[in-house]
Amino acid sequence: VYIHDLHHKMTEYVRLDKFMTAPYKNPYNAALDAASILGAAQLERGQDIDWSRVHYVGDALLDAHIVLNLITDEWAPEKGLSMIDDEFIAWTMGAHEWDNESPSEHPFLGCNNDRMSHVAKGVMGVRMDGVEDVTFAGDLQIYNLFEDSALGSDLC
Repeated sequence: VYIHDLHHKMTEYVRLDKFMTAPYKNPYNAALDAASILGAAQLERGQDIDWSRVHYVGDALLDAHIVLNLITDEWAPEKGLSMIDDEFIAWTMGAHEWDNESPSEHPFLGCNNDRMSHVAKGVMGVRMDGVEDVTFAGDLQIYNLFEDSALGSDLC
């Protein structure tokens, strides 16, 4: 077996996490993109965001997910794996302000994950989980593996 010339490049997404709960997510279980929620200018502040003054920027896709959460209480199939709560929705509409004083009263930025909130594992020639006493019969050669992902964001 020859495993060679593999290239991997992860695109990092900075996400918004609900304190001690989970990332805010769309119905497909993908974390909501903090850049789309906050816009670049607010996001650049990183963990120094003044949550009591931050406002929703959004985009068409996020707006659609929010509307979906407003018009139905049905989890299957409409809401799917969505994690967009009433407080978040109220904030997007300007009807809620986050509290900057208490860590439990505002979101946090989450970094170093892909769109599905998976931690980057890099490029791998062979990965085996939950197995024991593995033997490769014959020739196993692994070479020329390239990881092209940028270092993670320093916003978190």
